[in-house]
Amino acid sequence: MANLRNIKNRIKSITGIRQITRAMEMVSATKLAKALQRVENARPYFDSMDMIVSHLMASISEDDIDGALHPLMIPGTKDGDVVIVVIGSDKGLCSSFNSNIIREAQNFIKEKLSEKASFRFTPAGGSIEVNGSSTSGDVIKFSGSVDSKGIVKPTGTDDVNLNKPGQFTLDYNYKSSDGPSNSGNLQFSINDEGTEESKKLSWTYPDSVSLPITINLKLSNVLTSMNVVSRKINVLCVGKKIYGHFKKMNNPRVQMLSPEIGFAQSLPTSELNRMLNFLASMYTTGQVSSVYLLYTKYFSTARQKTTLEQFLPLGQVVTVDDSKEKDTSLKDYIFEPSPHELFQRLIPAYARNKVFQALAHSFTSEHTIRMIAMRNATDNAGELIDDLTLKRNKARQAIITKELSEIVGGAEALKG
Repeated sequence: MANLRNIKNRIKSITGIRQITRAMEMVSATKLAKALQRVENARPYFDSMDMIVSHLMASISEDDIDGALHPLMIPGTKDGDVVIVVIGSDKGLCSSFNSNIIREAQNFIKEKLSEKASFRFTPAGGSIEVNGSSTSGDVIKFSGSVDSKGIVKPTGTDDVNLNKPGQFTLDYNYKSSDGPSNSGNLQFSINDEGTEESKKLSWTYPDSVSLPITINLKLSNVLTSMNVVSRKINVLCVGKKIYGHFKKMNNPRVQMLSPEIGFAQSLPTSELNRMLNFLASMYTTGQVSSVYLLYTKYFSTARQKTTLEQFLPLGQVVTVDDSKEKDTSLKDYIFEPSPHELFQRLIPAYARNKVFQALAHSFTSEHTIRMIAMRNATDNAGELIDDLTLKRNKARQAIITKELSEIVGGAEALKG
């Protein structure tokens, strides 16, 4: 009887779960219909914008292209920092939707971090001179050499002790022994937290990393540490599930951009513009050299694909179909007004279109995957209920058979 009671309780609880998953499937199907309509209605606009911008770019002569380019189309520095916009969901119960995005983002970050770092002072040997000052009023003068490993050494015993807290600004002039020379500016700070052992050296560039230091810190050690220019990865999360994962990362070269962006599946214009303005500002001010979008692209109910696209600079992602590329008539444009004025108005709309497209595809894919996941959960619950019902019937039959056997046995005993 206890086993039969347990089976009944399990059937009852699974039936409740099945009703919930069925309701969630219906809700996801309703949201999917709206999201899919949004994607399908905008798809011709997406394709037309890509075609128009690519043809306009192809029709500009080399003499005019520099003046026509919008700031969002001008390539950034080769080894600069990057931003990756990771688009996921606010809620779970959507199978591997978020895990696939997170895995691709981690692979991207790992690949970027593994790229060879560059040096301010070419590690081929050379001399360096430094002039600077600190907020405490100290004047800094330093001359030294750079060896084949990029390590800075003072000339003779001419080194500078940095034992006072404050902000430091250094202008350096490096002369390579067999390569190009360069000059630039370095900034860092020393924060005194109370004792010599608790001082911390904080680089404002390149990684904003706090490093513990001890007494007798030498300027040559600072220059050596700041010689390597390591690429930094900035992560902008769309969706609470994605933000919850990446905020736990503890890598000084991976920086979270906060707050996370929340659209609540509705794509409001104000939030879309805020996101676009934020990314455009980081790119045009030179804080980053490229911006990438990572999202799940929707193809059909049975196919969605995790997609990584370079968003900025926009000129690097404009493509033309091969068959149309050969048709020169598609590129024969007469510009009125000038190409420069045209691109100044067209490119912001094109950039907004790119962000809207990624978000729309991601939301549609999310609802599709959640609907399928809830449908599978409903089907699995139904199969489990059928199996438990069969076990329950067998258990009941066994109990009835046992009781009948006892009754028959008792009757036979009374006859005897």
